[in-house]
Amino acid sequence: IFINTENDIKYFAKIMHEKEISPELECFEKGHIDSVLRLYNKGFIYAPLHFSFVLGVNGGMTGEARDFHFLKDSIPKNATYSVAGIGKYEFPLAELSIKHGGHVRVGLEDNIYLEKGVLAKGNADLVRKVVEIAKKYGREIATPQEARRILHIKENRQ
Repeated sequence: IFINTENDIKYFAKIMHEKEISPELECFEKGHIDSVLRLYNKGFIYAPLHFSFVLGVNGGMTGEARDFHFLKDSIPKNATYSVAGIGKYEFPLAELSIKHGGHVRVGLEDNIYLEKGVLAKGNADLVRKVVEIAKKYGREIATPQEARRILHIKENRQ
């Protein structure tokens, strides 16, 4: 169960806008995207929009390719997105996102395996695997400065 009432979201969005914080619009299923877009159209959430699809969580959407495409095709064309696949979905979804111009979140919080039965020694192992996938598609890895630009994070925040 995901507890984010519309009033909660409006309140958080107001404070984030006042503090010039760009939100990560974390969506576990299509209804979350619909809520974001409704609040965006009403002026409670502001552009630029960066969606984070978290797939494979119990209570949310699975991490099948059809789920990724459904969510990706449901957001505005000028929005950016990243994908976090949970468990066995991590690398197949990372590859789909990379292939289709999106971004990726990986880490031990989401998955502890490099492949079936092979434990990652740490986050660096997971990142290295995603870097190899990105190379396969000719995608460059963002520097920290480039990542801040993509995510609209201002430098020197206090």
